[in-house]
Amino acid sequence: MLIGKTDCKLCPPGYYCTSGVSSPIPCPAGKYNSLSGRGSLADCRACSAGMACPLPALTAPPVMCDAGYYCPQGSVLPNATKYACPSGTYTDYHNLTHYRECTQCPEGQSCEAGTGGRQKPPQLCATGIINDNVGSDYIDDL
Repeated sequence: MLIGKTDCKLCPPGYYCTSGVSSPIPCPAGKYNSLSGRGSLADCRACSAGMACPLPALTAPPVMCDAGYYCPQGSVLPNATKYACPSGTYTDYHNLTHYRECTQCPEGQSCEAGTGGRQKPPQLCATGIINDNVGSDYIDDL
């Protein structure tokens, strides 16, 4: 049986098709492709900064970054531990792209890594402990 041009199909969005393949290859997690007819992995774009692309074969970045986290370009998860706002900072925003965008924890409150949003708001410091907003909590000896 001879395969003619009528059997050839345009590679769908979310995938790329190298020459001669019988099945499209999905763009990996952390990448997406909104165009059809793409021919290499290089045609898959890194997920937009501030967004996450947790699944393969995406046609657009589907997930905003979680509060308490930042998502650099190419992020797979919206709440990757390595991209948590550092201890002493927080964010309620869902579009951060770098840890420097995290906000300093409010005075008198404590923010562990990943603090932000309704799921994990800054907490009041316990009695006998203060937050002096210089990066360390310490016990008040008075």
